[in-house]
Amino acid sequence: MSSAELFNPTTGSFSNAGSLGQPMEGGASVLLRDRRVLVLDGDSRDAETYDASTDRFTKAGRQLTRHLDGRAAPLLDGRVLVMGGVSEDFHETASAEIFDPAGATFPATDSMAEALDSGDRCDDLLWGRGL
Repeated sequence: MSSAELFNPTTGSFSNAGSLGQPMEGGASVLLRDRRVLVLDGDSRDAETYDASTDRFTKAGRQLTRHLDGRAAPLLDGRVLVMGGVSEDFHETASAEIFDPAGATFPATDSMAEALDSGDRCDDLLWGRGL
């Protein structure tokens, strides 16, 4: 899907929010500290950010590995932990990486001990760790 919508909780209605540069599938999204939204494509590994003040999507780098139906959690320092999902060879993956909004990069980090699949959860905790 390459379209996006905004929900207004005051009116209980949706409105168009511009178009992504390409269709996204099986990804995740997370609110960044600067109020942009990071949108991750779980299939192609591409990423975009949405800025509500300009109503525009902008390319935001490329994930190192595929995280189809993976998870994303904001960290206290403004970066985002991206992990789990299904890899290119269609197996659940324990791989993880971190999105750094300052440079729109995805530096690698340690993998998880066990794979995280589409049925598992990741909750961001107040002290900046994913659970």
